[in-house]
Amino acid sequence: MKFGSVEVTSLHDVDLTAERLCRSCGCDVSHKRSNAVYCSRDCKSAGAHQRLRATPEGKAAERVRNKARYEGEAEKRRAGAIDYYERNRELRVQYAREWRAENPHRRRDQADRRAALMVGNPGFCPFGVKEWEALKRRFDYRCAYCDSRSSGPLHKDHVVPLAKGGRHAIANILPTCVDCNSHKSDLLLAVWKGRPSYPRR
Repeated sequence: MKFGSVEVTSLHDVDLTAERLCRSCGCDVSHKRSNAVYCSRDCKSAGAHQRLRATPEGKAAERVRNKARYEGEAEKRRAGAIDYYERNRELRVQYAREWRAENPHRRRDQADRRAALMVGNPGFCPFGVKEWEALKRRFDYRCAYCDSRSSGPLHKDHVVPLAKGGRHAIANILPTCVDCNSHKSDLLLAVWKGRPSYPRR
């Protein structure tokens, strides 16, 4: 007969007091049934994920599953993330400030990647202060999306994001407040307008 993973001929050969450990978290499972190798459903699930990730095929299959699951939960997750940020705004701002101070090299990498996106696309067309001021004046120094008059400086938003192949040119720029620019992120305008977070006028 088998006792756990050990082949025995009689229960007299088994030390029933011996400690058995959970394969996932390492806690004692000797009080559970004889063939138990995990202490809880969470640990069993973690063990299954670990076995899947042990092979390249398993990793690829998990990525496909996660992508499909995320697509179904995307709106709910985004709404939850926005709600969490609004409730913990000061804490998140402080964390971001500390992270930037502690990781100047990462900030330089981000700036270099963004500069490469700006200059590297075929439609790159640099513009100066005069063009930017004229654009802000045309919108009466208001946000082009929510029509609010920002207390801080207006941001340059790429209508077609650089990450989606948009040009860094005045024709692809709108003046926006910091909130709209952050919420839109790298979304296309048509996609962003369809979301509940879009600032309705």
